Amino acid sequence: MQGLKLIEEIVAKKKDKPVNILTHCNAGWLAFVDHGSATAPVYEAFNKGINVHVWVDETRPRNQGAS
Repeated sequence: MQGLKLIEEIVAKKKDKPVNILTHCNAGWLAFVDHGSATAPVYEAFNKGINVHVWVDETRPRNQGAS
C-alpha cells in the first residue's frame, strides 16, 4: 500500500510526533468496501501503532447523494 509507505517515511523523520494528514472529499466506505480510498492508509497506520491526526475538510452538503 503506497499511502502507508509514505506515512511510515514521515513518521521516521518526525520521531514520536503525530503525523498530520489532510483528507478532502474522501471516497469512504459508501463508495468502497471497508475503509475507502483515502482513509485506508490512515487506518493501516493506526493499526500499526502510528500516531496519526486527521484533518477532514469536507465541503459537500450533509448526506449528499444519499437519496
